[in-house]
Amino acid sequence: MDFRSADLVYISGDSLTQNGIQFVIKAEEALPGEPTVNLAEERKRLLDVFLAALAIPNDKQWVSLPARWDGTKWVGDVEIDSVLAKTELGRIMLDADVKMKFSDLVVMRNMYKEFYDQWTSLVRSSPYYEQIHRYGFNEYPYWAFRTWICPDEVTANAEEGKIFISTARVKVKTELMMCELNLSPYRFPSYIVNDLNNRLKTWEASFINKLKTVREPTITESLNNDPEYKDMREAYAAVAIAQWYKRQDRSKLFYRDLIDSKNITGLEIPFDRDYWANQALQYIDAFTFTNFFGQQERLELWGGCELIDASVDVSPGISS
Repeated sequence: MDFRSADLVYISGDSLTQNGIQFVIKAEEALPGEPTVNLAEERKRLLDVFLAALAIPNDKQWVSLPARWDGTKWVGDVEIDSVLAKTELGRIMLDADVKMKFSDLVVMRNMYKEFYDQWTSLVRSSPYYEQIHRYGFNEYPYWAFRTWICPDEVTANAEEGKIFISTARVKVKTELMMCELNLSPYRFPSYIVNDLNNRLKTWEASFINKLKTVREPTITESLNNDPEYKDMREAYAAVAIAQWYKRQDRSKLFYRDLIDSKNITGLEIPFDRDYWANQALQYIDAFTFTNFFGQQERLELWGGCELIDASVDVSPGISS
């Protein structure tokens, strides 16, 4: 029988003097023509993720691939704990971060054009637009936002030393970090400055609303269903179990000495910082819009400012 996916869904941890620890892997049978997985390799990979989540403190289980200005150009950067970087868990998180930049490509392409057109309309509806236009105004808001993956629904049944995960869904959240308008090239009177800043607030509220109601659900749907995020979904279930395990009575735990030790002996994989830095800043898309002078302008989109936090709180969904 061939399988298309595998999840770590159950763990039973007895004391060191009893039966050690037991794991259960749930696998889905592959349909004809679907890609298959090697169950033995999947089991090892999921256990490696679980053990890494045990060894690495919870507050270190996050990654970010931001774009930074080095004084002359934009460059990609990698923010990841040095121990997490050398584990399968870290690789999965970085890989999902890169893929997330492209998950909403079609939606955001249409949204960006809509945002620019909306700003043009807002400014042209100003009672001072004739004056604004005489100054040669052709400015658009510039912004930065970050997106991160976090737990959505973790359903589990637990009792002393045992836990069974039945549901582990994730979701996306977005935070607008900056939204500004450069008015320094213009010597506007204060009433025009105030008017444009008020219109910027209106535009910003609409921008945030679209991020929350359109972009977040689109990526969340991809994360929980698209094949390219299979590794990430499987990892979240393993991390949820690991973080529950850490809260048990350590005197009875088989892996008590591993918890938060940062000891990843036997779990290490190669880490290429330059590779991930190049992945952090990459061309995503471009779109055109009509500026205030009726001319077509082209804007390129580059990836960056993404974050994934692997922290999982399973307690709200656990019944004993």
